[in-house]
Amino acid sequence: VRSGLLISQIALSCVLLAGAGLFVRSLQHIQAVDIGVDEDRLVFAGVDLSTEGGRKPEEGAALLAEAALRIERLPGVERVAFTEQRPMWVISFEKTFLPSGDTLPQLNGESPHVSFVSPGFFASMGMRVLQGREFAREDRVGAEQVVVVNSNFAKTIWPDESAIGKCFILRKPDEPCRRVVGVVSNTHSRDVAERPSMQFYVPLAQDGDDGKVGVAGTMEIRAREGRAAGVAAQAEQLLHKLAQSGMQPWVETLSDQLSPEMRPWRLGAALFSAAGLLALLVAAVGIYGTIAYTFSQRRQEIGVRIALGAQGSSIVTLVLKSSVMIAAMGVVIGTGIAIWAGRFVKPLLFDTSPNDPFVLGGVALALLAVAVIASLVPAIRAKRVDPMEALRAE
Repeated sequence: VRSGLLISQIALSCVLLAGAGLFVRSLQHIQAVDIGVDEDRLVFAGVDLSTEGGRKPEEGAALLAEAALRIERLPGVERVAFTEQRPMWVISFEKTFLPSGDTLPQLNGESPHVSFVSPGFFASMGMRVLQGREFAREDRVGAEQVVVVNSNFAKTIWPDESAIGKCFILRKPDEPCRRVVGVVSNTHSRDVAERPSMQFYVPLAQDGDDGKVGVAGTMEIRAREGRAAGVAAQAEQLLHKLAQSGMQPWVETLSDQLSPEMRPWRLGAALFSAAGLLALLVAAVGIYGTIAYTFSQRRQEIGVRIALGAQGSSIVTLVLKSSVMIAAMGVVIGTGIAIWAGRFVKPLLFDTSPNDPFVLGGVALALLAVAVIASLVPAIRAKRVDPMEALRAE
């Protein structure tokens, strides 16, 4: 019964530690994802306008423009740009056409995503211009309507030729064809964990129907290395000073915004690790107590073995063999349960197999090592048994 309970303890430890390992691996993988921008250096700010105050979006944009002039002079700020949307929030453009009138194909079942941005946006985000140029101040109402696309867009629509100079149409087939003037690196537009998407960017000064000027809803601040949190605090303080009634300024770093997406993996790793380590400690104590008690009952047998010439190393091996056998049975059962239960946690993992051999193998080795360590004290005591005392005790 003691051995059966101990095997159950070890099996449970194996399952919990395997779960911890899978979530830790997922967390490592999600943290290693390159979303295509300098997330540690970006701060976003905007103004939520109260509908009761009757304020217009242009008033919020004017506040941001005034604040930008001051924020650019802050010591921790490199540059400021504007965009129409909040960070990691885009519009999927359903109506996009080639000059032939055909609609643009989808990528991974999604229509192209569009963002309306100001000059300097790509440099502020840390995006690379792969071909052509980014937007300039000359890209405004009355000038040629232009667009910048990401690498996925260029390769999907024009796979065997350069996208520079090509054009496509937004909204209506009879609209002017927007010429592609630049190709930029791919970025994630909605989530940290997302499939590749087609994205294109339109100048804010040419946003909307008939090339009307768009309204900047979000200010994008590029901070110097390690200064994002400080810049965010200063920007928030400044916006609250400039805000009028009916305006609710908001400021957040991109890292803070992405943090909730990491929470499931962090929480899973923390909970499984805590439970697994506790179960491992209980199993180690159980192994120690069981082995120590078992071999205290075999004191006479060990005394006889030593009297007949058994070496200390063979006594230690005898003790360790018993504990390793128990641990091995628990590991085999626990690994089987972990493999079976893996299908239930698979949807919660990121880029990690529920049957990851490195995780399962590492857990098995760790449990066997704990079994050996927990048995060393009883083993050393056993080899020091005085055969005369053991025999007299009977």
